[in-house]
Formats: sequence, structure tokens, C-alpha cells
Amino acid sequence: MSTAHDIAEQAAQFVLGQLEQQQQQQQQQQQETQQTSCQPHSRRILVVGISGTQGIGKTTLTENLAAKLSAPPHCLRVHRLSVDDLYLTHAEQCALATAHPGNALLAHRGLPGTHDVPLGGQLLRAFRAGCTTLAVPRYDKARYGGQGDRTGWEQWSLTVGEEAQKGMVDVLLFEGWCLGFAALDGISLARAVNSAQPDSVLHRHSLAHLEVVNACLPAYETSWYSQLDLFIHLDPQSVDFVYAWREQQEQALRARTGTGMSILQVRAFVDTFMVGYGLWLPALRRKGLSAKTPGAPGVPTLRLTLDADRKIANVEQFV
Repeated sequence: MSTAHDIAEQAAQFVLGQLEQQQQQQQQQQQETQQTSCQPHSRRILVVGISGTQGIGKTTLTENLAAKLSAPPHCLRVHRLSVDDLYLTHAEQCALATAHPGNALLAHRGLPGTHDVPLGGQLLRAFRAGCTTLAVPRYDKARYGGQGDRTGWEQWSLTVGEEAQKGMVDVLLFEGWCLGFAALDGISLARAVNSAQPDSVLHRHSLAHLEVVNACLPAYETSWYSQLDLFIHLDPQSVDFVYAWREQQEQALRARTGTGMSILQVRAFVDTFMVGYGLWLPALRRKGLSAKTPGAPGVPTLRLTLDADRKIANVEQFV
């Protein structure tokens, strides 16, 4: 049995268990509603957030999980949405960089602040509303010499439209590297920087520049995280694994296409995301995903801790 299969099996059992609980609750609510009202019962989809570092296997998990859930005996209607397709357009990214001169954290796509958060929120709400014809954006990272840009409308995915013949989507898998990151207060942010190792990438950026990116996260929490029913967190035992994992991906790309980043280029690329792991990953590990609203119960979470070979080292479920 492969490592990827193990991870997908754990995730599938988690999602199916939670889906069964949701269906039982909805059946009970429907029975109660029928006793007092003639209004038809509306069915909700299950929105599953999937988070993890670069190279840890988010996309592989999302593909395998979708295949398991849609196959017999479950036969669920599943759609996938990636944070990578929600980056700002090239023009918007250039405007963002111009508005923050000298801030390397916002000079290129990647960190919080470089996504179209309102667009993502609209899509999540549309899925929840049961829209059966929905255009989902696609982002082409190869455009503008690798700077990337959102594709034109004619290239957006209309796969949800295919679901119109079968009804609404049952499960939406929403994956991205920064899902679950929450803004730190000023004291915690400064403490994270001051306590970092001397060679940490955090020391390459001013506190003011880090504060700008940190201030972008509340919008993600309000617009995106509030829509999540479940959360799956792929967590490496050490974030240093990310360098090797990303280089493995580039080696495969070079073998397949003859082009790809060098080892030094890979390290520079990963360094940008290490800022996120240094600032916001520790809180995600300690607290899990923030509650949708103050005082509300937390989001049911499955955390799979992986070793350097991407094998499961630990399994946790909590709310």
C-alpha cells in the first residue's frame, strides 16, 4: 500500500464520517421542520479545506480523495478548487508591488495579500448555494515569463456545469498552502521575529513589511475560513523538508520537459514561503483552524504529520 494511498484513506474516512454526521443532523432538522412548516428542506454541501506545505502532497491528496469519494459505493459528487487559481491578475499583482515599493514579500505572487480573496469568497458562497453552472478561474503560472496571470474567461473551468445533470456538488475540496493561517497581534508578530533563529528568513524583512502581509490575513479568515466545514492539515515534522520536496518536483519537471529551476532557484523560491511557516504555522499547529465566529465551536480537523518520506508519523483528530 503506497504512502499516498494511506493518506487518502485516512482523509476519506474522516470526510465520510463527518458527512454521515451532517446527514443525520439534517434529517433530524428536516423532520422537525416538516412538523412546523411546509417549506422544502435545503441540502448543504460539505466544504473541506486542505492545507499543507509546498511539496507535501496537497494536490495528490486532493486528486486521490476526490477519486475515492466519487467512486462506488459512495458515488459522491466532488469538485476541487485550488488557492493557486485565485492569485491576482498580473496587472493587479504589478499594481500591488508598485503600491508597496521595497517590500519583497508582495513583489510576486505567493504570500497572503497576493490572492483575490473576494473572488474566492464568491466562489465558495456560490458552491454553498448549489449553483450548477459556475465558471471557476484558472491561473497560468507560465505567463509573463513565469510571473503568471489569470487566464481569460474562455479558459475558465466549466466542469461544475457538468454536475447540473446530476444535481449540486456534495463535497468541495478547497486546497492551498496558506489555508488556516491567521493574523497575529502586534506583540505576537514581533515575538515570532525576535525569537527566530539568527539565520531565519524572517530577519531578511523589516517588521513593517511583515506587518503589511500579516494585516491581509483577516480577510482570508472572514471570507474563506468561515465557509469551511472540515479541515485537513498535512503537517511536516520539519519545514526544512520543503526544500528537498520542492527540488524533487523540479527534478521531475526537468526530466519531463528539459527545463526547470536550479537548486539555488528552488531554495530562493521556497524561502519566500518560509516566511509563512515561520510566522503563522506555529499558531495553526497549536490552535488549529480558528472558529467561524467568536464563541462558535471549532472546525473538525484531521492533522496528518508526515516524515521526510511523506509517510504518516502521527494522526490527530480534534475540534
